[in-house]
Parts: sequence; C-alpha cells; structure tokens
Amino acid sequence: MANEVAWYGGNDLGYEGGSTSSQVPIREVLILIRVLLRDEYFARHYLSAGQRHRA
Repeated sequence: MANEVAWYGGNDLGYEGGSTSSQVPIREVLILIRVLLRDEYFARHYLSAGQRHRA
C-alpha cells in the first residue's frame, strides 16, 4: 500500500510540476491524434476514390 501511495503521489507531483512524467500521456495523446488523422485521411481518400470510380 505504501508503495502505491508513493507512486500515485509522485505522479500527482509530476503532473502539477510539469516534470518528465507529464510527457508520457502527452506522447500517447499525440500518437492517438496522429493515428486518428491518418485513418481519417485514408478514409476520405478511399471514399472519394470509390465515388469517382462508381460515378
């Protein structure tokens, strides 16, 4: 229990202080945004290409 409390406390201090521990979730968010944008781009590209071929 003591280790878990210390771990959570360290994370809270990291987020408040903006230390290196706060870069991990930011990296994950950037990766998620990158994947979503890539999927959206490919979806638009393939949808527009499919509509052109059908039309």
